[in-house]
Amino acid sequence: MLIKRLNQVITRWPNTWKDNGWITTAGKPVKNPEIIKYILAMIRARKLQGQKFHMKKVKAHSGNQQNEAADALAKAGRFLPEIPDKDWESLIREQDRISVEYSSRYVV
Repeated sequence: MLIKRLNQVITRWPNTWKDNGWITTAGKPVKNPEIIKYILAMIRARKLQGQKFHMKKVKAHSGNQQNEAADALAKAGRFLPEIPDKDWESLIREQDRISVEYSSRYVV
């Protein structure tokens, strides 16, 4: 579900979820909130550095070279050994620290 609706997950729903304590409008906990928060922290950091962020929906299996390559990597990943989950909260804090440090140095 995270990947299928990534555009909405990143651009439309986070503010509502944050206001609701990371609970959906259906009253259920948001799935993978740590990953979503980390992606949002990375986007914030890029924007602070003046980089643009844009998401574009690409129809699957339509011959788009990058989409086909991503699909092939995802399929190959099924056969890799399982790895422990990351400490997303630490990664988010680190990304936010870098953003604050950057903005205090370079943003006027």
